[in-house]
Amino acid sequence: MRNFTFLLCFLLTFISCFGQNSTEKYNTYLRRYEYFDSNGNMTGYKQYNTYLNQWEYYKSEEQGYQIQQPSPLGDIELTRQVLSSKQKQYDTNLETIREVVRVSVAYIHSRAKAKGYSNEEAKRSATEFDVYYVNKVRYGKYDLSFDYVKNDLIIFLSNGAKKIACDNFKDCY
Repeated sequence: MRNFTFLLCFLLTFISCFGQNSTEKYNTYLRRYEYFDSNGNMTGYKQYNTYLNQWEYYKSEEQGYQIQQPSPLGDIELTRQVLSSKQKQYDTNLETIREVVRVSVAYIHSRAKAKGYSNEEAKRSATEFDVYYVNKVRYGKYDLSFDYVKNDLIIFLSNGAKKIACDNFKDCY
């Protein structure tokens, strides 16, 4: 029985020597190794001192400090409100761009008619406007939730319609 008790105590002592009671993780932001206990509390850290060429160990002052990871989305309600606002602005700006395209095509047709060109020539010029200007806006990766992007695209489309009318109908002014 004494041998069994001795063997049991020896095994428990041997196993406890290899039991893990802390975890080491590298923090890339702070460039240091941090030590955490089994409850997730930071117990200390080590940092390499490049001037002295040695590792320096620091123990956490407050043992009960629990590190909480922030939610990846943060405040979900605020995120929803921001996304809703951006979507509304995007939809409004997209409709404005579509209206500018309609007005530009109407401008090309009116300039062709005023200069005495046929309806076919006006359609060909409107198609040219669509290929060279509207498709760049349509297939470009523009974030229309910003007003400055919308304004730049309006200027681009308006100048394009004037250039088409100038080149095809000699309607330059």
